[in-house]
Amino acid sequence: MSLNVLEDLKEVYKLIYKLLIFPESDWKTKIYASTAMAYLINPYDVIPEAEKGSEGYIDDLYLCLLVLKDLSLYRKDLIEIANDNRLDIQEFVEQKLIICKNELCEKTKLIEKVSGYDSLERFDIRNSQVDSKISSQLEQNSTILGTIAFFYDELLNVQKTYEERRGMNKRGPPIRKGLGRKMDLPYAYHHTFLELKESNLFFDLNRVCLQFNKSEELKLKIDSNNSTEDLFMNYEDNLKNFNEDVEYYKIIKFAHPLFKTLCNISNDSDCSWQIKHEINSALAYFSLVDDVIDDTIESGLGYVDDIFVASFVLFDIAEKDFHLLNRNLDSGLSITTIKNLFERSSEIIDNDLSQIINLLGLRGLMSFFDLNQPNNTNVCIISNHGSNYKKILNSLIKLYFVPELSFDKKSNISEYIKEINKSLSGDQLLKLNKFIEIAENSCYNKNIQQEFENKEHEEIRLLILKHKILSS
Repeated sequence: MSLNVLEDLKEVYKLIYKLLIFPESDWKTKIYASTAMAYLINPYDVIPEAEKGSEGYIDDLYLCLLVLKDLSLYRKDLIEIANDNRLDIQEFVEQKLIICKNELCEKTKLIEKVSGYDSLERFDIRNSQVDSKISSQLEQNSTILGTIAFFYDELLNVQKTYEERRGMNKRGPPIRKGLGRKMDLPYAYHHTFLELKESNLFFDLNRVCLQFNKSEELKLKIDSNNSTEDLFMNYEDNLKNFNEDVEYYKIIKFAHPLFKTLCNISNDSDCSWQIKHEINSALAYFSLVDDVIDDTIESGLGYVDDIFVASFVLFDIAEKDFHLLNRNLDSGLSITTIKNLFERSSEIIDNDLSQIINLLGLRGLMSFFDLNQPNNTNVCIISNHGSNYKKILNSLIKLYFVPELSFDKKSNISEYIKEINKSLSGDQLLKLNKFIEIAENSCYNKNIQQEFENKEHEEIRLLILKHKILSS
């Protein structure tokens, strides 16, 4: 199998792009995909395209293949969704990687370091640290997540019905839903939904709901783009030519200085692996044509979300390492400007903030950094998540049921679910169980590394048995 760098890169680029944007993808998958996408548009890569032309993308291809190799092992289900059963991923990746390694030689390690790939193992995508106790707690949390998603989806439908009827008859009677609760939707829903959207739970909650309600395949602009390479070749040019007459020009004109500052910091030898992956998320967001706000909007609003993500990450870096940011600022950009951009952009896109932060797993990444402090343990972290989930579930139950379901404060989740099941109709129970099933499948609770090892041991045992039979 030969290597056609640009054509092969376009093939793997589409796969990784889809893994980055799909609602099925968990935040760890998105961080892996972001690592490849960010490197594609970062001008400080190992082999400059300006010098080598299309062959200058062999380092980008190598990195994309590495990411696909890992994800095909630990997120095989997602790969199958993205691949549309067209490409033999395992054969393609293995053979292309061999050629790339032979061409790049000692540069492979540098590519892995510069991109941040060498630190991806810290996220433990294989769940090698998950023992039976942690796995049990994770499964319980998945059950709660599925139940929360069920009630959230039900209440969203109530809200939709309410708004439709309110639009038809603003003086109409109050709506009753569930078991007859009189709903004061404007206040109760706004308060509860706001809490949900600001919680760390919302990313996975939204994933479960999107998977349940998916009536057709996600249509991406990248699928209709015949010149995929235009999305990553000479990327900086896209950020330099904004029309000065557009409404949001005073904000989006800083897109290129923000982009350059992110790249400068990532290329700094003092950049920590944590900061590098935050930057990768911001750069990957820049690279999307299917982000939260359409980039083609004439007012320039479509780039305000990119400005927000970039300024948000840079603001966080300023808190972690002020001097690292300060010495890498692009000309025309100051820390004061970054703070102003962060504040102004967040005001403009206020209703979309949670979706933007969660789209590429940035909230999950930053929560991971916060929780994995020296004094925290996995069991305590997961247990605390479960406790927070129960509080959110209680809020939704109070909105949904009349009379209110009452639980003993000491009740465990199994008792919660039993009481909920008693109060739902047959169709509602089927829907609830489907939500729980989706949550369990999408949260990757099992120790995948251990499963691989068990499979290898089983194969060895069977080979020994076969040998004994043949030699007897």
